[in-house]
Amino acid sequence: MRPSLRALPFALTTALVALAACGKSAPQAPQEPPADAALDAPPRDAALSALSANDAALPTGDASADASAEATDAPPKDPYGAMKESARIACAVLAKGAQKNFLAPRDLKASFVDGDDLLALVNRSPQGALAPDYAPTDMVDVVKFQPRSPADCEKYQCLRKEAAMAMKDLLAAMARAGVPGHIESVYRSYLAQCVTFQGWVKRSDFCSAAEQSALPGHSQHQLGTTIDLFTAEWKASGETVFRQGFGCTKGGKWLVEHAWEHGFVFPYPIHPDDLHEKETCIPRGDHEGESSVSSVAPTRPTSKSPIAIRGLRGFSRSARFSV
Repeated sequence: MRPSLRALPFALTTALVALAACGKSAPQAPQEPPADAALDAPPRDAALSALSANDAALPTGDASADASAEATDAPPKDPYGAMKESARIACAVLAKGAQKNFLAPRDLKASFVDGDDLLALVNRSPQGALAPDYAPTDMVDVVKFQPRSPADCEKYQCLRKEAAMAMKDLLAAMARAGVPGHIESVYRSYLAQCVTFQGWVKRSDFCSAAEQSALPGHSQHQLGTTIDLFTAEWKASGETVFRQGFGCTKGGKWLVEHAWEHGFVFPYPIHPDDLHEKETCIPRGDHEGESSVSSVAPTRPTSKSPIAIRGLRGFSRSARFSV
């Protein structure tokens, strides 16, 4: 698949905030030199002259102190937007027992993302969080395409209207290609994600769950634009759709090649370092035994993952949706 330039930021997401508490930290980005830095240092005399000129241009006395105070008082510009803090912890189970050792209470209250923006970036980074009370207001069910409230969507499969229309086109194209689609999961509320994540914790432990499932507020499903999509054949041929190998099937390969034509892109492709030596649709075999993924695949899926064919993240048709 050849993603558009606008899709790239959604493929370059960072590690889950909880992984730092589990002994796994995100790599540090290299520091960029100042834009006006010269390739070669100027001669010593020229450098001293430049410093003298700069000193002469600086304000003195009270003016200098006032300028310094204004610079100190000015709030730093936040590239992720202003942080919002909920009055209470909505997923209280994560603040109890052994799990409270991995998350500060503020981690369960803070949010940065405006989910109504069809280009909103929700991911596993600390700043990629939606508020507990956020829910789209323009959702429809994906069967009859009738308007549904967030409460209705706890029992119906729903998407935002624009994403649902694009999904309808995608499913029609899959049927014409001989690979009828199967929708496993669509919109999921904050509280539903809380239950989902806790289910993974009960099967293993917090750190393993954090590698397989998104924390509440960090799931793209809460946006109402994300689909866990497979094929009907894949659904009928195994106990669970979340198993190794879908990316190597006819349907999986078709999605890689054609999903973008209907406005969808893959938000979590296999990391280049994890690609199999001979196959491009599965990770390396030396990841056997590591944790798999759930509704939103991590940046580096393991050998048990469904190869990130899931998580069709929808956006405005003029931009792109996402696989």
